[in-house]
Amino acid sequence: MSHSAFPIIGLTICIAITFGCTPQETGAPAPPRAIEDFFHQPTAVAFSISPDGEHYSFIAPANDRSQLCVAALDGPPRCIDAPEGGSFSDAVWIDDASMVYRQRTSGNGDLYRLTIDVGFESEALTSAIDGAATIIDSLDDMPEVLAITVREADHTNAFRLNVATGALEPAAEDPGGVTQWVFDRGGRCRAAMVEDASDSRLLVRDDEDQPWREVLAFDNVVDLFRPLFFTTDNHHIVAYSNLDRNRVVVVTIDAATGREAEIVAEDSDYDLFGDDETDFVHPSADGTGIGYVFFTTWRREHRFFDDEIGAVHERVASRFPDHIVRLESSDDARRRHIVRVSSDRLHGVFYLFDSSTDELTLLEDTYPWLEAEELARRTPIEWDSLDGLRIHGYLMLPPDREPVNLPLVVVAHGGPRWRDCWEMGRFFEHQLFADRGYAVLTVNFRGSSGYGKAFMRAGFKQAGLAVQDDVTSGVRTLVEQGVVDRDRVAILGGSYGGSVALAGITFTPDLYACGVDLFGVSNFFTFLDSLPPFFNLDHMHRTVGHPIEDRELLMRTSPLLHIDRITAPVLIAQGGRDITVNRAESDQMVAALRNRGIEVIYILEEEEGHGFFRDETRWLSLWRNIDAFLARNIGDNV
Repeated sequence: MSHSAFPIIGLTICIAITFGCTPQETGAPAPPRAIEDFFHQPTAVAFSISPDGEHYSFIAPANDRSQLCVAALDGPPRCIDAPEGGSFSDAVWIDDASMVYRQRTSGNGDLYRLTIDVGFESEALTSAIDGAATIIDSLDDMPEVLAITVREADHTNAFRLNVATGALEPAAEDPGGVTQWVFDRGGRCRAAMVEDASDSRLLVRDDEDQPWREVLAFDNVVDLFRPLFFTTDNHHIVAYSNLDRNRVVVVTIDAATGREAEIVAEDSDYDLFGDDETDFVHPSADGTGIGYVFFTTWRREHRFFDDEIGAVHERVASRFPDHIVRLESSDDARRRHIVRVSSDRLHGVFYLFDSSTDELTLLEDTYPWLEAEELARRTPIEWDSLDGLRIHGYLMLPPDREPVNLPLVVVAHGGPRWRDCWEMGRFFEHQLFADRGYAVLTVNFRGSSGYGKAFMRAGFKQAGLAVQDDVTSGVRTLVEQGVVDRDRVAILGGSYGGSVALAGITFTPDLYACGVDLFGVSNFFTFLDSLPPFFNLDHMHRTVGHPIEDRELLMRTSPLLHIDRITAPVLIAQGGRDITVNRAESDQMVAALRNRGIEVIYILEEEEGHGFFRDETRWLSLWRNIDAFLARNIGDNV
């Protein structure tokens, strides 16, 4: 099955016609929006409906903390506040009158029970134990019991938590290196994923008093296997897997032997688990199998196996053409459903859908201050890299402007095992740039997830080389087609994307007018030497390079070692507490640039880590600086 959105052969200046979309009206550009419009938190997230369908819950930000709110269908919400600096997550309904949620403060996570029918009171469930507690799942045969994990230091144990009594029953003890526990349909902890550097193993046992046995082993640098849940008979496990194949598919395996029993779902072009932030497999409502698979092609898609729930989805989706409709939560009777509607211009609007009456009721527009019709469209595009490899990406054009000689911002994603998608995500910088009149190009360069194992492996040890060629070829094609002004191109990225940005201004200095590096690697030797002990060094050596065995390669591809080639101004941002990319990566780059007289703006926030997420004020200040920097270097007055 092919999911190519449009019949694209190269890129073309006639973008609206070639890509099958309706051209946006052109005219006088609208005045620029405030930075805050793009980077404020959403008004609410994590909507969920009660088992009887009479209440729904959601989590909302409030100043420096979050709120957990519950509302009757016909009444206003009641909310509880997290402690100062704290947050809520993992809120699940236990019955019609109570739910359990996770409250995180200062790195720890405790579970609480909220009773909504009497007093709207909260009660601690795990505060007496050491470690951070996390909900794994509710248990089919024991509705009052949750499967949870408790992480202490370097191990994670599994428990059954009785919500009614608060009793905590041990279910499994970490034998060492456990990254995931899986409970069967009877509430027994019977499977575990164990990781030791690049070696991963699936352990299974017949019962909790029986010994573990290894049924699968694989190299996690190139292969993926992730168990999801047991089937009804408790003899098989539903899982994501690309073992012995190029793409990630959904399979069932024999729990006793680890042998693959059946391919449940697959796609010829894309991994079914290509975006670990959004892709998932939903069990059927009766617990007998798979309800649907939610996965990412050029956009988010569903593959339904439950005809009833598929029909419900179609009835809602037909009202929102060209949008993505997610089924977020359903009541036990499958009558009332909470759905989320999103698109490339819409972060998320939540509705309550009553399937018995076809009534659709608005619950929340999470970004009401942004009008979708005024934002830029995002179009999937494809092109051939310099070696002929097919590359996918997205092009966003500013509203109210002709697609001719536009300034361009290239945004390189992190990872590299990550990918960009069509839908508006948690980062809004693309819309900010389009609002400022820039075209925006995002590239799923080789090494990105979602396009199969071969495409991912093609990116190994190619930072600054073929990965950069994938970006370069996309930019040059846009320039050749007249869409982009060759003298006004900027490149920006964070983490691995920051390294791509530095490589861009270093190895293709004629292509970029400026660069923005957000906590990226400048020298692969010092980066590898500074990684903390818990990082998988074998993974880094095989995908980035080995400081001894690949010395010549890393010498060629470390931007700092070719500082004399950089001529464009640079903005660099770094968190002082970053343990992933040590601040020395930015310090040394800034010092070398200044020593050569290159214009560099350095934003160092001592209290931030790998990303400016601790404080909204600092986050907004960062983007104000980036906004001004781009305006000076590629704006209309340049």
